[in-house]
Amino acid sequence: MLEKILSLFGLGERAGIVRLVMSYLAGDKAAAAGGSPAGSSPAGGLGGLVEKFQGAGLGGLVQSWIGAGPNQAVSPEQVKEVVGGDKLSEMAAKLGLPMDQVAGKLAKYLPGIIDKMTPGGKLPGA
Repeated sequence: MLEKILSLFGLGERAGIVRLVMSYLAGDKAAAAGGSPAGSSPAGGLGGLVEKFQGAGLGGLVQSWIGAGPNQAVSPEQVKEVVGGDKLSEMAAKLGLPMDQVAGKLAKYLPGIIDKMTPGGKLPGA
């Protein structure tokens, strides 16, 4: 599925951020296999991230990515609020980029990634 999403976006050099996002959205696979470091993924993967957006008062925004129609933009500040500084810092270290730049890249790509992961307007497994 990851390669399909990467090809849909024609990412090339941007693949690193998309791979990191996909890893983040993959959810608790490591936990199911015997343990994941605390905070390494949102509870429930994509569903957990959607819940975090809803909890931050951004449910309408994330629903625009899941449902039909245009995807609403998300700001880097909103991404920071939802994803959290610890996780963004971890992602920044893995990518070798400043945290603000990672937040900006997530703001740019997250709507499209979630849109492609939710065909028919439904979360996987829902």
